[in-house]
Amino acid sequence: MNNNLIEEIKQRLPIDTLMQWVGRKIYKKGKHSFVHSPFRDERTPSCEINLQTNRFVDYGNGERGSVIDFWAAEYSMEFKDAITDLADKLGIAPRDSAYNKSSRRDSPKSFYKKEKFIDYVRKAFISANTKKTFLSEREKEIAYERLGMACSISNDEIIELTPENKKKLESIIKQCLKPVRKARLEVNQTIFKEMRRYCLLKGFSDDIYKYITKTRKISADVIERFQLFTINNYFQLDRHLKKEFETEDLFRAGLLSEKGNLIFYAHRLFIPYLHYNEPIYLRARYFDYKGNWSPGSGDKYFGLRNDELNLNSPKRLYNSDILLNMLPGERVFTVEGEPDVWVMDVEFKKNSVGFPGAGQLSEAWLKLLLEYNIIVCVDNDSAGNKLLTGHFTDRNGKEKYSENNLTHFFIKNKKPFSIKPLPTKDVNDFLVN
Repeated sequence: MNNNLIEEIKQRLPIDTLMQWVGRKIYKKGKHSFVHSPFRDERTPSCEINLQTNRFVDYGNGERGSVIDFWAAEYSMEFKDAITDLADKLGIAPRDSAYNKSSRRDSPKSFYKKEKFIDYVRKAFISANTKKTFLSEREKEIAYERLGMACSISNDEIIELTPENKKKLESIIKQCLKPVRKARLEVNQTIFKEMRRYCLLKGFSDDIYKYITKTRKISADVIERFQLFTINNYFQLDRHLKKEFETEDLFRAGLLSEKGNLIFYAHRLFIPYLHYNEPIYLRARYFDYKGNWSPGSGDKYFGLRNDELNLNSPKRLYNSDILLNMLPGERVFTVEGEPDVWVMDVEFKKNSVGFPGAGQLSEAWLKLLLEYNIIVCVDNDSAGNKLLTGHFTDRNGKEKYSENNLTHFFIKNKKPFSIKPLPTKDVNDFLVN
């Protein structure tokens, strides 16, 4: 391997310039600079880039390296192929001709005959349920543009779709979907913000306002602090959204049922999940139009329908933005449900994040907590016990265990944590009583 070429690339390519090349936004946190990880999809950027040393470190998995390592991770290629790519972009001719030939022969930029390649890619963008493409026209443009950047396709070159080559191609397709996910999220955010604007224009529901401030004894500050809003007239909101946006975009945002109706009817209190203070997901709490806030045997909380890109997955962390302003080692309380976060934040002035429920844990989100001093403060009931320990009783009365629990995760990651027992069912009950 040509060490002189490697050093020349490192010296000539600043890491912030590389971020521009790969389309990654740099987020400042004090004197530190962060970008989203090239190793996984994530909401909060956990990969720090050092403009002085021209290196990066990913706090999610411990990976670190140079601009060449980052390029290799971004496009799922071998280190030697990344060297050749960057040398080409920088106009540097490799001094070792033997190295140049061998790296070009095995590079992921040589794949399949054009017709076969496109056919394979199209199948990757077809929904197993609807048998139709799950990408909008704009999203397809972005995906194919990214594919064109990742692979140069020659009509004269045919390479069979062997398992090894399929694996390479699937990795490239996954990388190409990253900007598609970003584009869809931007559309979703536009819809969510217009939805909130319209609902606030119609006024915050009096019965829900009284429930929050009188029954639950939470300050009204929580409404603005967490961007809460309510539906006063389901049919008006349904008509407004369909007038302002394409039906397909509303489907992809997870707001419509298979019959094309707005999925939220009796769930009228909307709880946005925010990322850099922008809505990326919605959950809603049950409040019917007769003033009842208990759904009986139904679901108390209801979230968006998930999409093929998994953007609307309920497995996430509520109030994760609080971590952006915290330093490693600071205390963070983990609670169950959004109202407990409101209480901890607005009433007790404590840094806290919440889980949507015992079955909605995601390791990608949990890893964001590993650098902090974790205080677990879950509900004092069966659901809380399942979230904490994984032990629960199913509908048939049988004792079960799930590894998808906090204790298992923190022990697996060798992360110490503390448990704060509650004298009442949950944090909110502690405030009320």
